[in-house]
Order: sequence, then C-alpha cells, then structure tokens
Amino acid sequence: MTLTVEEKDAFFAKAIKGIGVAMKMKKSMLSKGLRVARAHCPLCEGGMLSAVLAGRRDHIHIQCSTPGCIALME
Repeated sequence: MTLTVEEKDAFFAKAIKGIGVAMKMKKSMLSKGLRVARAHCPLCEGGMLSAVLAGRRDHIHIQCSTPGCIALME
C-alpha cells in the first residue's frame, strides 16, 4: 500500500500531536506521583486516554478508547 503525500502529512501531524499529548500527560503524572491515569482525549475529543508509566525509566504507554485514534509507547 502506497500512501499519498497528503496521507503521509496527516499521519505525521497526528503523530506529532500524539507525542505532545503523551509528554504533557507524562509530566503531569510524574508531578502527581501517578503510575496510571486517564484523561479526555484532546485529539478525537470523544475518547478517553489511558496512560501507564512503565519500568524504572517511566516510559509512557498511552491509548485512546476511540478505534484508530492514538496508541503509542515511548
């Protein structure tokens, strides 16, 4: 499957937004001493983000409840 330039641009724009959301959520979780958190998804504005800080380096894993929205691991 070959993506068009517009599809690639949309993918990377969504990825950059997702990384920004994840880093903001990670900073907030660390400041509050949380390992697990949930928040409203700012990307799709309809789902819930579930976040977990994993391992001794606190890598964040997030996933939106909306299918196809965002799921990433640091």
